Amino acid sequence: GREITLDQFDSILILADAVAMENGANMMSCDSRSLSSLLIIQDIQKKLYVKRKSEDPNATLPCAPISEILDTRTKSLLKVANCHGYIMSNQIISSVMAQVSEDKDINIVLREILTADGSETY
Repeated sequence: GREITLDQFDSILILADAVAMENGANMMSCDSRSLSSLLIIQDIQKKLYVKRKSEDPNATLPCAPISEILDTRTKSLLKVANCHGYIMSNQIISSVMAQVSEDKDINIVLREILTADGSETY
């Protein structure tokens, strides 16, 4: 088969470790795993890009990986590590729940936007 490396993906999404959460791990521990995976992937991409750039001056930058972060306290670590690609999933869920509790009619709109069968955003 054909081989593909981390610098050739269109997108990379690192999800939080749901199994660890089910087994009693805290959110900060899961975020640590996600953050370390993000940093490792970025390092590999950087090395592959430097190698590819030396072979082909027109080589394009690899995609920026995105990591799911559960705990808002991890956000400060992301700034220190210079990581910009993250999704605060618990914060999004909390915001959606707050909006729906304030106005039940908005649930129809949010369901359309946020479900797999609904509208797509780009």
